[in-house]
Amino acid sequence: MPFKIIYSSVLMGDDTVLTFQARTEAALARPFIRRRMRRYLLPVAAGGLVVAWLIALAGGRQYAFYLAVSSALLPIYGPWMMSAEALKRNADKFGRMIAFRIDRTGVQTFTGFSEGRWNWSDVRRVEQRRDQVLVHIGGPEFLCIPTGGLSEDERAQLKDLLPG
Repeated sequence: MPFKIIYSSVLMGDDTVLTFQARTEAALARPFIRRRMRRYLLPVAAGGLVVAWLIALAGGRQYAFYLAVSSALLPIYGPWMMSAEALKRNADKFGRMIAFRIDRTGVQTFTGFSEGRWNWSDVRRVEQRRDQVLVHIGGPEFLCIPTGGLSEDERAQLKDLLPG
């Protein structure tokens, strides 16, 4: 994920609180955006191949060929082009510090411009990945909690704080 952890601490006791600061990194965002886009573009490409096959059956072989080639190339080159555009569009967001505060009730984020709060009761699903935890809030909206720079003890505390 596009974060690099700068500082972290755990306050333990009856109410465990994990706090850390992370900086968004454009170099780390590029592969994340590509993987995410590929997930959406694969079904579109498969649909394009099916339509190309139907067009070929109807006698439009030249159109079917162009559609099949573009559909096959879509999941390869589409994420590359889309990630470049997304990074250009969101260039002002990279390099910012984000502070995370995670406790038994939910997650709080603080930046220089805004504050966010998500209660565990409002979360649909939590997905743990190698260096991040994705908190699915609703629809396509999710919150990424970076874990790549946390110690093993801090990761264990985070796992205890997550719902489910």
